[in-house]
Amino acid sequence: MLKKLAAFCLAVFLCASCTGLAQPTPTPQPTATPTPVPQATAVDYAVYKALIETMITDPKVAMVVIQDHTISSLNPVVSNDKVFESIQKDLPGLDQAMRDNYLALNAQSTLLEDRFNLKVPVTLLSQADFDSFFGKNGKGWDNFYFQYPKSQGVLTLSRVGFNAQADKALVCTSTQVYTMAAAGYAVVLSLENGVWKVMNQVTLWTS
Repeated sequence: MLKKLAAFCLAVFLCASCTGLAQPTPTPQPTATPTPVPQATAVDYAVYKALIETMITDPKVAMVVIQDHTISSLNPVVSNDKVFESIQKDLPGLDQAMRDNYLALNAQSTLLEDRFNLKVPVTLLSQADFDSFFGKNGKGWDNFYFQYPKSQGVLTLSRVGFNAQADKALVCTSTQVYTMAAAGYAVVLSLENGVWKVMNQVTLWTS
């Protein structure tokens, strides 16, 4: 009798175990993949060229150093929406289409290429390489200028946002030449007779 009872209990246990194993497992939910942002075009680089040549006019500069990825924020400590609200009145060429295009293209940082067509050589510098100059000896900028003599410091660029007619453009840029010697700008350019020219700009931040 005891053997029959033990066998019955074992059978019940095995059935319960099999029932537990038969439970369906949750189906993993797919994760959303960000839509890739297209790379900068020849028109973008024409805008960059006009901007850089307007910003850097010192004849002693023999090399331009540019961060190799675009920046995505207008101001590192303030949201883009708030910055746009504050600069709208100072940039009369800035319209909603340009703003929307700028935000869409700057949703992700993109890699830049040496297609600036400047009169002086361009060096594209990664963030890691830039950070490597600033070790424990406290001579970061001295190390930088030893490696890149006669450069203007480091320039950063955003992607270019265009208006609906593609004849006005918005670029955000920053330049840093030494410790506590940096500034960021929003610049609107206009296409005139096939040539991009700076219309106006506002300072976004300084340090």
